Amino acid sequence: MERAIILFAGLALAGCGSRGGGEDATDTAVDEQDSIPDGEVDEVESGCSADGDCDDSDPCTGDECDTTTGECLHPDLDVDEDGYFAAIGLDGTTACDGTDCDDSDDEVYPGSATRRCGEDGDCSGRPDADNDGDGHARGECGGDDCDDERAERFPGAVPGCGTDLSDPMSDLDCSGTVDSDDDSDSSVDDACGGDDCDDSDPSIHPGATEVCEDWVDGDCDTLADTPVAMLDDVRVTNAAGISSHVQIVWSGSEYALAWHDLRHGDAEAYFARISPDGTLVGSDVRVSNAEGASQNASIVWTGSRYGVAWQDDRTAWSEVHMSVLSPAGALVSPDLQVTSGSTNQSFSPSIAWTGSEFAMAMHRWIVWTDAEIHLARVAGDGASVLGEVQVTTAAYESIYPSLRWNGSSFGIFWHDNRDTGSLGNKEIYFASMSAAGTTLVSDTRLTSDPQQSYYADQAWNGSEWGVVWGDMETGTDEIYMKRVSESGDEIGSRLAVTVSSAGSKLPAIVWTGSEYGVAWQTYGSSWLESDIFFARIGSDAVPVGPTARITSVASYKLEVGIAWSGSEWGVAWEDGRSSGNLEVYFNRIGLCE
Repeated sequence: MERAIILFAGLALAGCGSRGGGEDATDTAVDEQDSIPDGEVDEVESGCSADGDCDDSDPCTGDECDTTTGECLHPDLDVDEDGYFAAIGLDGTTACDGTDCDDSDDEVYPGSATRRCGEDGDCSGRPDADNDGDGHARGECGGDDCDDERAERFPGAVPGCGTDLSDPMSDLDCSGTVDSDDDSDSSVDDACGGDDCDDSDPSIHPGATEVCEDWVDGDCDTLADTPVAMLDDVRVTNAAGISSHVQIVWSGSEYALAWHDLRHGDAEAYFARISPDGTLVGSDVRVSNAEGASQNASIVWTGSRYGVAWQDDRTAWSEVHMSVLSPAGALVSPDLQVTSGSTNQSFSPSIAWTGSEFAMAMHRWIVWTDAEIHLARVAGDGASVLGEVQVTTAAYESIYPSLRWNGSSFGIFWHDNRDTGSLGNKEIYFASMSAAGTTLVSDTRLTSDPQQSYYADQAWNGSEWGVVWGDMETGTDEIYMKRVSESGDEIGSRLAVTVSSAGSKLPAIVWTGSEYGVAWQTYGSSWLESDIFFARIGSDAVPVGPTARITSVASYKLEVGIAWSGSEWGVAWEDGRSSGNLEVYFNRIGLCE
């Protein structure tokens, strides 16, 4: 009897419906059970006062049920009653038709002004810390975005050309200044039609003072500084007799020069070092010491030693000799005779270093009307000759070679009169040789004009040769430049480096890593009024800025050498300002205005 009373009480509590003795038509359980896991108790059609799930078969419904009609008052969930229906059903997985990303919080809905740094308070799909999705959090969340409502505005954005700071879109990069003058130097950005070439740096603008040697166009005149001599001309030699044919290299810590002079009667090869600031280091080193002339010295730095080669007349015939010197200028391997010919004299060597051995190009006279270019190799210690090959075989004169190593092959440039005979005009030629002395590119003619083309010099820029030479095509000595591929093909058009009524000749060229530096001698109405000039030339053979006059004392000047230190050029030349006696002079060329 007690058991029957308990069962009856349970049924009484379940009662309140009209479907099949108190059961939900869609639920096999009693009315208070939830037939799907949506969190709402099943609703009955009549006699029930509690709110519940008006359609227990649909997790996207859940608001009040009209117990009279049995219809849902709101077909979608809005549990938090914020006016936005849920995007996810009460089962936590079903996608519903609403847009409320959190139907349990009445402050979270689309367009809500509530911002929480670690949440999505406006249902934008992005954390509130970066509401505009530009990758920058707003300041109150630890970020740097000055405007978290506009994706176009953030630190580092490309500035526009706005001029009114009251308009947020005039400061797209959040700098606090108008984009048209982002650096506040009172000059409008050139991208906005102004003349400020760098609107991120207030020290750079038209009228600013150029900073010497900073490689920056500080006054926006399109020139990254103007080349100038950094010192009063430094006199390197001070000896009786002519000092001539100077060459210069940079060792990584100082400049080194080689030349010949007559202080002891016969010409001898000499060597000197110059500090980066232009101060002479120690005394001149006499590289050669023999009867007869030792002249036309050429110098190279190996990375640990210097090699100096010269033309030597101590025997009946001129031969090429060389010495190796330590970084301090001490003779390590002195006076090796490189060439040996009973009748074929060797002249004007040009020395290079391959990374493991020395090489010298020179011209040898077969007969007095026929000279040919030869290449000789010498061991890295300067103690033995490894071989010699003849590069040219044409009739007449192939003379004054310039030799450089480009990392995989030798480039040789020289002037040659084979095309018009012994009395004809000279032209510039090119050949390429392997490290072992094998011909890679045979004689290739680079110039073709009715006047003389002579005394070539070249520099390798990593992919091609830049070659300069003197030329009388216009009737006046001028300097020209051409780009040449490793295979000897001409690239682009040649450049007239000089165009003037004054004569210009004997150019020297060096590559800086980004452009060429070219120095040469220019003379006026006479040889006694010449000066050294300099120009920067881009890898495309287009001048970079104006030509600069480096010397200011009119005097007889001749051959010039040039080297790059990594930040400036070192230039050495022979100069007759001292009572007409040629001496070696030096100066540094920096970038200043």
